[in-house]
Amino acid sequence: MSRSRVAAFLLVLLSLTMQIVCVHAAESDINSANSFISLGADLTDAERQIVLGFFNLDEVDLSNYNVITITNQEEHEYLDAHLDKGLIGNRALSSVMVTTREKGYGIHVITQNISYCTVGMYQNALATAGIKDADIMVVGPFSISGTAGLLGAIRSYEGLTGQAMDSEQIEAANQELAVSSRLGQVLDDPVRAEQLISIIKDKVIDNDYSQEKVGEIIDQTAAEMQISLTEEDRQRILELMDQVDKLDLNMEDIKLQISDLYAQLQNVTLHVEEEQAKGFLNRLWERFESFVMNLF
Repeated sequence: MSRSRVAAFLLVLLSLTMQIVCVHAAESDINSANSFISLGADLTDAERQIVLGFFNLDEVDLSNYNVITITNQEEHEYLDAHLDKGLIGNRALSSVMVTTREKGYGIHVITQNISYCTVGMYQNALATAGIKDADIMVVGPFSISGTAGLLGAIRSYEGLTGQAMDSEQIEAANQELAVSSRLGQVLDDPVRAEQLISIIKDKVIDNDYSQEKVGEIIDQTAAEMQISLTEEDRQRILELMDQVDKLDLNMEDIKLQISDLYAQLQNVTLHVEEEQAKGFLNRLWERFESFVMNLF
C-alpha cells in the first residue's frame, strides 16, 4: 500500500473515531434547552413510542421539549417537484431531533430505520440549507425512505435559532437530497451516489463556470469513478449544480461542517488517481510491447 493511501486511510479512521466520540459525548449532553423535536403528524401511538425510544425519551420527558409536527401536506409541498409522490407516501412519519452545539462542532447525523437516504446525503443537504454545528437524529418507526427528514431538521433548527432559513437554500437542499437519493437507487449504491454529488459540488462551488463546463465536470467525474449516468440523471445533476452555484455558499465552510465526509472523499479521490495512473502505465507498456514486436 502506498504512503498516500496509508495516510488517507489513517485520516478516515481518525475522522470516524472522532465522530463516534462526539456522538457518545453528545448523548449525555442532550437537554430540552438546546434541542428541538419534529414528529411526523401521522404516527400512531405505538409508532410514536418507538420514535421517542430512539430519542431516549418518554412522553413525560417530551413535555419539557419544544415539539412541532410535520404534516404529509407539507412534505408534498416541499418535495413533489423533486420526487415521485408515491415515494413520499400519504403518511408523515419521519421524525427528527436537532441539538445545537458549540461553534466548530460541525454537522453530525445519526439515522434509524431510514432506507433511502444515507448519512452523507443528509449532511450534504443540511450544509447546503445553512445548518451549522448540530447533532441531528432522523428516525422512523419502521423502515421508511426518510426523504421528509430534511424538512423536519430544517424546521427544528429554525425553532432553535428563532430565525427563518433562506428559502432558496432550502429549495436547493431538498433538490440535492432528492437527486442524490434517486441516483443511489439507480446505481444500487447510495454511497457512491453521495460521493459523486459531493465531488462534483466541490469542483463547482466557488467557481464561475459555464453550464457547458459544469457538464464536462459531471462527465469527467462520473468517468473517473466508473459510473455510467443516464442522460436524465446527468441533466438532474446539471440542474442541481446550477441551482447550488447561484447560492452564496463557501465550500471551505461546508467542508468544515462535514469534515468527516470530505475526509472519506479524499480517500476516494486518491483511489481514482491511482487507478488512472495504473491505466496510463498499462497503456504505455502496451505501446512499448507493440513497438518492440514491430522491430522483428
